[in-house]
Amino acid sequence: MITAREDRRVDEAASIWASATCAREGDPEIPALSESRPLIEAVLGAPRSLLVLALARDGGAVGFAAIEPESAAEPATAKVRYVAVDPAWWGRGVGRTLMGALPEHLRGLGYSRAWLSVYIDNARGIALYESAGWRAREGVERNPRSGRPERYFESDL
Repeated sequence: MITAREDRRVDEAASIWASATCAREGDPEIPALSESRPLIEAVLGAPRSLLVLALARDGGAVGFAAIEPESAAEPATAKVRYVAVDPAWWGRGVGRTLMGALPEHLRGLGYSRAWLSVYIDNARGIALYESAGWRAREGVERNPRSGRPERYFESDL
């Protein structure tokens, strides 16, 4: 597990995001890096943002989490924007390891709470967050970009 911001690592995270999203959605065409990289870069542009990578033995990234501060008004709260595992590594505990490492990294940056959102049809993601001890908030909301229903999870660090 490492934290990083180098271009190569951002590219790895963006590639994982594109592959995992396509696999989850059943879409056979993985978007180009030029489409997914700006999503990760936008998160990392904030002060106290963080890219946490899960690495294989060969040093290549197999999973990641991208985190940014909630807002200047809520400096103790982290917003976990993206969590993904390379589909070739699904079912091997990478997500569980990644979620287990987040609290230490987030506390190290001064966060005491964190939250994330997940589409309600993402059973794999929901099971991961619940097994990591994250609590689901009541209700379901629509994602402002996609309109798809999602649930929010939170954790005290």
